[in-house]
Amino acid sequence: MVYLAAGALIFPLVKDFYASKAMPSLGQLFVTQLLRGQLYVAIVIPLIRRMSGRRREAAVVIGSCFAVLGGLAPLLYSNDFMPASIRLVHAVEAGVSNFLYGVIVAYLLVTYTREQQSPTRPESAPIVV
Repeated sequence: MVYLAAGALIFPLVKDFYASKAMPSLGQLFVTQLLRGQLYVAIVIPLIRRMSGRRREAAVVIGSCFAVLGGLAPLLYSNDFMPASIRLVHAVEAGVSNFLYGVIVAYLLVTYTREQQSPTRPESAPIVV
């Protein structure tokens, strides 16, 4: 869903470039993104298990990993298929949408426990004034 929304937002900026290109169907895009999303989650499962109780930190880490590795890195190098101006637009699109996807994954999969979030002072501890 994040992928489609990001694509819809940048479409006016890239529609001329893609006007003469054959595009995959919406069904093909959906299947591809579903599989890609599951692969991303499978890759970060070990990290998610270690970050139990720390949703905010996990959201930043996982979002950043997804944004850089899945969004920005593939678009850094010049290629014959896409001019720099289109790659820049797609880098912003993919970076932001992948970051948001990582944040969503973290909030859904990282186990939240109140004890791990904020340690409390034992009641028997003296209060220093």
